[in-house]
Amino acid sequence: KAYTKPITIEEDAWIGAECFIGCGSTIGRGCMIGARAVIRGKIPPYAIVSGNPSKVVGFRFTPIEVVERELHDFQEDNRLSLALLEKNYEKNMKNPQKLSGMQARLQALQQEAIKQRMNQKKH
Repeated sequence: KAYTKPITIEEDAWIGAECFIGCGSTIGRGCMIGARAVIRGKIPPYAIVSGNPSKVVGFRFTPIEVVERELHDFQEDNRLSLALLEKNYEKNMKNPQKLSGMQARLQALQQEAIKQRMNQKKH
């Protein structure tokens, strides 16, 4: 009896030529996978991955840039949390940047998005 786990490729992922993606792998939202990479397991959102075996070599955006992007591109219940993004960033980067004022900036962005929605409803 053969059993295989499904491969999940989330939206906005870029996959280079001749990649191997193993059974049960998940490629997170917005990832960039280099040509001929060998993917086994879960790749965090917005990661840049290459090699055999694959490893995260960077991220397309900082966590706060992802939050700004997702405020405009995704419904509130489908957005990635800042905590998850920061956790992935710190786990996969050897010298993670500490972004000062990130929480305050996030709150300001959320308030701005709410105001924009309110203005759209008025018109």
